[in-house]
Amino acid sequence: MHPTKKRLMVVDDLEAHRISLARVLRTRHSVATAPHALGALRLLRSEAFDAIVSDHEMPPGPDGLWLLNEVAHIAPQTRRFLISAAEPLDLSAFVRLGIVEAFFKKPIHAAELLAQLG
Repeated sequence: MHPTKKRLMVVDDLEAHRISLARVLRTRHSVATAPHALGALRLLRSEAFDAIVSDHEMPPGPDGLWLLNEVAHIAPQTRRFLISAAEPLDLSAFVRLGIVEAFFKKPIHAAELLAQLG
């Protein structure tokens, strides 16, 4: 019997990053993508996801922390991961509040992320 694939969403404004991360995650999971936070929220309102992996900075719109905070209220059962080229100043409050489960610095080590996702 095959384990059920998890439904994931990758959110990143940089198409190359979004596509490459989605490709790696698709080796084990079902993956949807969004180019920005507002697009991700639209997807979340139409289907359920087990986890969302979002870039932190996505100009010119809302950033990844804003998105993951919204997801925490809309779909609290959805696991939330933040990725960034630059480490955010202090994620401890976001982790304590349950907004972010883990942070991954770019370039992401796929094995580490896959292990975290299970």
